Order: sequence, then C-alpha cells, then structure tokens
Amino acid sequence: MGQRKIVKTILATRQWLRSFAGQFEVTLRRYPKATIISMLVICAVIMLWRRPEAIIQAQFWAEDGKYWYADAYNQGWSSLLATYGGYFVLMYRFVAMISLTLPFHQAPEFFNLTALGFQLLPVLLLCSSRLKSIMPYRSVGILLSLLYVSLPNNSEVFTNLTNIQWHLGVAALLVLLAQPSKKLLWRLFDYAILIATGLSGPMVVILAPISLFLFWRHRTKRYRNMFLLLAGLSVIQIIGIFFLSGVERVGVARPNFYYFIQMITGQIFIGGLLGQDYVNVLYGNFVMLFVIFTLGITLITYAV
Repeated sequence: MGQRKIVKTILATRQWLRSFAGQFEVTLRRYPKATIISMLVICAVIMLWRRPEAIIQAQFWAEDGKYWYADAYNQGWSSLLATYGGYFVLMYRFVAMISLTLPFHQAPEFFNLTALGFQLLPVLLLCSSRLKSIMPYRSVGILLSLLYVSLPNNSEVFTNLTNIQWHLGVAALLVLLAQPSKKLLWRLFDYAILIATGLSGPMVVILAPISLFLFWRHRTKRYRNMFLLLAGLSVIQIIGIFFLSGVERVGVARPNFYYFIQMITGQIFIGGLLGQDYVNVLYGNFVMLFVIFTLGITLITYAV
C-alpha cells in the first residue's frame, strides 16, 4: 500500500507539473511584449546583482580607459578607423566618442551601462517568438536567458565594454537562426546587429560561412543579403588583420595543441560548470584534460 501511494503521488505531481507548464506557456504566448520586457529587467537585475560595482563604483575595465577612451580623447573621430589587436573595433571606439560628451567621472558608468545593454541583446532574441523554429516553447528561451546571465566563470566578459564582441557574436548567430520578420524595426535590428558584430572583432569571419550554409540551404533573399554583408565585413577585418594592424596581437607567443586543450577544457568546460576557482585544477594532467575535452566536443557535436 505504501508503494502504491508513493507511485500515485508521483503521477499526480507529474500531471500537475505538466498542467502548470502548459498554462505557463499559454500565458507567455498571450503576453509576448510583457514577457520580453520582464525578462530583460530580470536579467539586468541578475547582472547588476553579480557585479554591483559596475554601477556603484564604476571603473574602466582593461582596454576601456587605456585605449578606447584615451584614443577618443586624444585622436577624436579618426580613432574610429584604428585597429587594435589586429582587427577593427569600431563599436568600442564609437561608444568612447559618445562618452566624451559626459563629465569624465561618468564615463566608466556609461561604458558599463552600454555594455550591459549589449549583453542583453541575446536575451531579447531568446525571449521573442522569432526562434520558435528551433525552440517551440517560449519557456525554453526564458531558461536559456537565465542561464546566459548566470553562468559561472564569465567575469572577464561581464558588463564591460571591452568584451561586447562576444555578446554581439551570440546575438548575431541568433539573428541568423531567427525567422524573418515583416516588421521594419526587427529587420533594421537584424542588420544593425550584423554590422555591429562585423565591425567589433573577428567573430564575423566565423559567422560568414554559417550564413553561406544557411543561404545554400534555404535559398532566400534574406540569407543572400546577410551572407554578402558578412562576407564584406569579413574582408574588411581580414585586411585589418594582415595589412593594417600595427599592434602586437594578444595571446600565447607560441600557441600549440596543449595550450588549446587547456583553454577549451579549463575555461569553457570546467570553468563554465564549476566556476573560476576550478579553471586550472587539471592543467597538469593532460590525460584528464583531453578526456574532458573529447567528451565536451562530442556532446556539443551531438547537440548540433
């Protein structure tokens, strides 16, 4: 009798959860704008809760002050065309130029708030209905949004202008995967994200082949235009990398396979699950690093 009661309780709980999930999904679909706005606010609160000093005690992060603000102050609008690390970083420099209209002590806070806005771009797309072809349930987008702003070991790219290229890259990929919209604002948003990504770092070189594959698969005017745009931006970045850059590139002086395994396994697989304190816990054990690397890449490949 005791086992039957436990089974009945489990089945009843399962049925209730299904009913609740269904009603929750219906509510999300009924109020799409409220869902998006609510999630943007919730994710912004989580981000500021994780890094309150970004607003309370705002400071320039890494290249924010040394390069973006200093170059804007000293060189003016001509700094927009300067490369850094081997590629064009127009969005960083454009934000720095706008910050010159503010008092100096407010510039770091403006940088961080702008970075927060860029980091919320993927949340906007994930919570919209434009990804329903790959995410039929709106609740999945909400869950992914919460995971996106809650992942450990991401302090390096969290609410700072220097690393907005990574968030733009995610947003650009989601734009490519999203269903086309008939609304003008969404269409302008799509191309603005692609242009901003293409002029903020070398991520566009990876996105261009993806857009080519999507164009080959769907044969639509939208994907054709996006591929041509990303291909052109890729050419611009490649020219900057190989011909125009006078700045030494950042990275390992002599990269090799071992460093690559360390970086992917430590920073992404271990650090992404356990946090920054465990990033280098296995750096001296190549066998374990390689095993985790192989498992991680296998799971990602299977998921794709």
